[in-house]
Amino acid sequence: MLAVTAIFLPEVNDVLTTIAFLLITVVPTQTCRCNECRVAATESAKRQPTNQSLLTKSQTQNFDVYSYNSSWPAMDVAKLAEERRTAIYDHWRGSVAPDEWDPKCVLILHLSRQSYITAVGRGSERTLGSSLLNVQQGVCRARRIDLLTDSNNRMTSLGHELTHVVISDIFQGQHLPRWLDEGIAILADSHDKQLRHADDWKQANAQGTAYSLARLVATEAYPSPAQFPAFYGGSASLTALLARRGDSTKLLKFAELSQKLGYDKALRNVYEIDGLVELDRIWRMSEENVAYSLAQGEEP
Repeated sequence: MLAVTAIFLPEVNDVLTTIAFLLITVVPTQTCRCNECRVAATESAKRQPTNQSLLTKSQTQNFDVYSYNSSWPAMDVAKLAEERRTAIYDHWRGSVAPDEWDPKCVLILHLSRQSYITAVGRGSERTLGSSLLNVQQGVCRARRIDLLTDSNNRMTSLGHELTHVVISDIFQGQHLPRWLDEGIAILADSHDKQLRHADDWKQANAQGTAYSLARLVATEAYPSPAQFPAFYGGSASLTALLARRGDSTKLLKFAELSQKLGYDKALRNVYEIDGLVELDRIWRMSEENVAYSLAQGEEP
């Protein structure tokens, strides 16, 4: 939602220059016992509030983690990040094994809102997560995620932000259409969050402020804050509609082909939908008001 050209973190001496995407996010709290939902339940579990800034560090295969929240040791955060990264790749890529990240993704869990704002920049006052990438000529030079726990000291933004990093990695820094990039990340949000987006979409339709399909797929920049509910609601609805049509891996095949061949040919090739006109008809007749399950690729 906001472009930031320089990010400063007071506790860790490094500066990354690129685009940051700031998103208010939460992580699924599902009853399913699969690995994805087990990870999500661990992330969303309440931990005792703390005012103690105690730095812990942990390094894994793909992450360098720095935690200033004593209730969330870096080792715990790193383990969750690795598990969720694997789950995201499995869901959208299937059996295609992901490469190790080099450089590793720097993940910072802040203790205070002020520390988080200082690191991420203006516009982050109401967010809980930010992802940042520095991609040059298709090569990622730096990956970074900044997180802040919610009022219950739950780390709720990891899934959403990590999805942005994974998708960028898959497409080697190529920018997906804004609606699709945000829509895919929203599908990693909690069921409650997704249902709120569905309610926003219903309200936008009732008020006549909903995006048309043509307008949504043509949107390149983030809209004004007043249009956020309609934009995010529409993006979530359309992305979920496509993601539910068969194998979940089809969605990224569609994304890739749409950039090469255009939407109409990509829809016919991947989904056997006769272009945007037919997709618009299908979308208007659908009711995407049930939260998408990232774990199962189907309605929970």
